[in-house]
Amino acid sequence: MKRTGYIRAYGWSTGDLRGAKKFIEKSNCSSIQHPENVLDYDERMLKLCEEHDVASIANMPFAMGLLSGKYDSSSRMALNELCGSKHRWVKYFKDGKPDEIFLKKTGKCKECSHCRR
Repeated sequence: MKRTGYIRAYGWSTGDLRGAKKFIEKSNCSSIQHPENVLDYDERMLKLCEEHDVASIANMPFAMGLLSGKYDSSSRMALNELCGSKHRWVKYFKDGKPDEIFLKKTGKCKECSHCRR
């Protein structure tokens, strides 16, 4: 489609480093969209994109709302809501509740002097 002029660019949304590497090396892609925020930072993905001159597009910069500060351990989401769903890529929430591991990390972010400005 790129050769025929139907599209100018294409990319892939993935958090899988090995898959992204294969995709970049075997295609003429322009970008990789991947999870990127203060809770979920993968320097290897950024380096891969940089090495291959492929755009790195951050998705989930607010960790599906977890970094907004509106969720706590008593928060519950319906299973038909995205944060309440059981999709394997929804890692910030488990069984309709914020994941305790990530909640603890958000607490550490709130304590950070850079975040309180």
